[in-house]
Amino acid sequence: DVAHPGKALFSWTEDDPAALPWWSPAGGRILVQDSGGWRLVDIAARSVRTLVTFPGAEPTNIAGVSSWRPAAGSPWNAVGDRFVLVGGAQALWQGKPLPAPHGSATGLYVANPSGAAPTLIDSGADRAPQWSYLDPSTAFLIMA
Repeated sequence: DVAHPGKALFSWTEDDPAALPWWSPAGGRILVQDSGGWRLVDIAARSVRTLVTFPGAEPTNIAGVSSWRPAAGSPWNAVGDRFVLVGGAQALWQGKPLPAPHGSATGLYVANPSGAAPTLIDSGADRAPQWSYLDPSTAFLIMA
């Protein structure tokens, strides 16, 4: 809170040291991707909701990561009502299976943070989709 420097508005625990946060375009929510899935942090509501889980996933061994690169984009669309994600055949959206990719182990999905089931838009070798550009004054590092 810029009106009260040093005072946190809201905090939560993150177990994966390589987790990636992306602010929503309006700035009220944070989408967090880690090795276990995707969560939506709502700052005003002071809540954290798990959207996607990857069963059997373990936290990233950050000591074993040898290469990093800047994240050039964000999974959020420009107005913050949709985001893109890659999910495997075992991934769950709020406890229910994601639509199965066609002839592939992974799929590219468009999701609505309000909770509606994601739409499968591609099956194949998608790895790090980006919908919009990040503010040029901020850049996160992601594993290459």
